[in-house]
Amino acid sequence: MKNMNSDEAKHKNIIDMAFGFSAMTRVFEKRSTAKIVNRLDETLSQIASLKNGKEFQNLHDDFCRWFAQNVKTAERKNKNGTIKPSMPASYGQGAKVLDVALKVFVHYCNLPSPVAAEKIKKWLNAAVDTKMMKHLKEMPNAEASSIAATSIEDVDEKTYATLQSLVRKDIIENKVEFPNTNYPVEWDDIMWRRLNSKDKKNKEAEILGINYQEHHQVHNVQASITGQTNTYKTGVERGQEILEITLSKPGYAKHNIPWTGLVDIKLIIGQSIYNGKLNLKRKDGVPWISSVIYDSRGKKLALRTPLIASGYNKGPVSLQVDIVKKEIIICP
Repeated sequence: MKNMNSDEAKHKNIIDMAFGFSAMTRVFEKRSTAKIVNRLDETLSQIASLKNGKEFQNLHDDFCRWFAQNVKTAERKNKNGTIKPSMPASYGQGAKVLDVALKVFVHYCNLPSPVAAEKIKKWLNAAVDTKMMKHLKEMPNAEASSIAATSIEDVDEKTYATLQSLVRKDIIENKVEFPNTNYPVEWDDIMWRRLNSKDKKNKEAEILGINYQEHHQVHNVQASITGQTNTYKTGVERGQEILEITLSKPGYAKHNIPWTGLVDIKLIIGQSIYNGKLNLKRKDGVPWISSVIYDSRGKKLALRTPLIASGYNKGPVSLQVDIVKKEIIICP
């Protein structure tokens, strides 16, 4: 492997994170990961030179068509015990992988440069998943009712174009639901949280007159992302600044959270879930989240990697602490 500079390493790490962020790795054959990441690298390296939305769409189509021709789903066991065999991936599955990678690379990380990212952002599509597709199919128009697909596994090129058209209509027709939202990639962020996280539960609870956070023992706690220069190995370059999360001592204490010592937690950053530890053993009594975490495959990561990829840096941040589930969510 050739030596790479810090910018090249950052580029590669963000792409690796972006693929994991899509939560699609388990869907495809294990041997597919390397070629998908390589193709993402090749595709993302071309976006800086794009002149207009048409060139972007052509690049997007090339990736999705390549994906459908070269990637296969993993064999999996259905709930009824039958085996679903491996088969060619769909255009929609390829689109979701690319759209999530573009969201992380351009929208969250402002790459390839802040100026280029601002231009490219308006071309990005929503990374539509099955729950978002169900929402779009319920829109009261003929375009929505024409969609026969029930999951992204069924989405072909024509259906994908229809879904993206519906996203744009949803933004225009529902300004109350999507305030200050101009682009599909922004709609994507709002809808993902609404359909896949506690945002949806909070909205439902509000309608029913229930305080969800009190009922389910979920508490808001203020915290800070702090950094220090590290000289030991943490999965990143030696001497690179590590990031930790320290929780407000009084903010944490007032909720009487019954945890002690080292607590195994699920840490939710953006659209991904990691395994980490909340350390309650400091002499000064300040709770903090370790700088070392693990992804869903058990791979060791520096906490800074998903934080930076999701647009966070040193400074104040809000957390949601779920006592029952032992989850800590970093709020956007």
